[in-house]
Amino acid sequence: MWDRIDGARRTTPRTSPTRRLVIAGATLAAAAVALVVVAPRGAEDHEPVPLTIADTVPLAGSLAPGSVVRLSDASRIEVDDDARLDVLESSARTVALALREGRARFEVTPGGPRAWRIESGGVTVEVVGTVFTVARSGARVTVSVERGSVLVRGDDVPDHVQRLDAGDSIEVGPAPSAEPVREDAPVVVASETIAVEAPSPPAVERRPTPSREVDQDPVASLLASADAARRRGDHAGAARLLEQVVREHADDQRAALAAYSLARLRLDRTGEPRAAARDFARALELGLPDQLAEGARAGRAIALARTGDARAAEALAAYLEAYPDGRYRAEVLRWQSEL
Repeated sequence: MWDRIDGARRTTPRTSPTRRLVIAGATLAAAAVALVVVAPRGAEDHEPVPLTIADTVPLAGSLAPGSVVRLSDASRIEVDDDARLDVLESSARTVALALREGRARFEVTPGGPRAWRIESGGVTVEVVGTVFTVARSGARVTVSVERGSVLVRGDDVPDHVQRLDAGDSIEVGPAPSAEPVREDAPVVVASETIAVEAPSPPAVERRPTPSREVDQDPVASLLASADAARRRGDHAGAARLLEQVVREHADDQRAALAAYSLARLRLDRTGEPRAAARDFARALELGLPDQLAEGARAGRAIALARTGDARAAEALAAYLEAYPDGRYRAEVLRWQSEL
């Protein structure tokens, strides 16, 4: 462009200074328009892309036992020597892994666009952005959190879902067969068969928190009380405590997770789909992490469908448009067909 201007100047040496200024101004304006047109193309570089290992190798297949895998978003996976960890899915929006056996430690960079999910022995760990460990021995799975928060789901998880914060852990599944039976365990004799009664449901083990620290963090105290109420079957009490977090501490980043937990509790346990739809929407408004946003949008759509709300059809269609291959696709399609 400047070459053409220079050439024009050589062929028309008598052009007035005013005319040269007009030409230069028009050229700069054209350049500005060109920048406006080109800028959106650069923005595409920021769209989420699938993770890679060391910036080049796709995250796929099985991760080698005894390896330390460093990913392109600074996340990190440490696989024990005896562990078997398979990649189920790795896309721009989802990372799904299956721990078949052994132990693996995960450091997930918070704030990323991808929902991380770890499957292991009937247990699903949904990651918000944290450091945690999953260990499996046969059908028994242990999840421990060092930093951040995770949601643990499964048929054998108390209330089918538990939130674990830093210092929390949970063991799910039968005890290893090699473990000796306690001498005080009740034994029932029938004919020639000896049966030991099943152990009590697994409980979340929580690190003791000094009372002074709890006093300084009312949100942590409310959430711990809600978890305790839920474990003993007091779902109404747990809902009241979670609602208090959302109502009184909306500026706390944990309020979004509290609203999400409250919505799940009302949809899955207390049979309040109308209130659940409201709570899912509230969780999204409070800034629910991207990793849980899909579950919230699907939950709201399903809750609206269960109440016969006129907004259900739009919400179900919106979910399918945003997540065409989403985790809740089958359930959303089922509700859509019933409208």
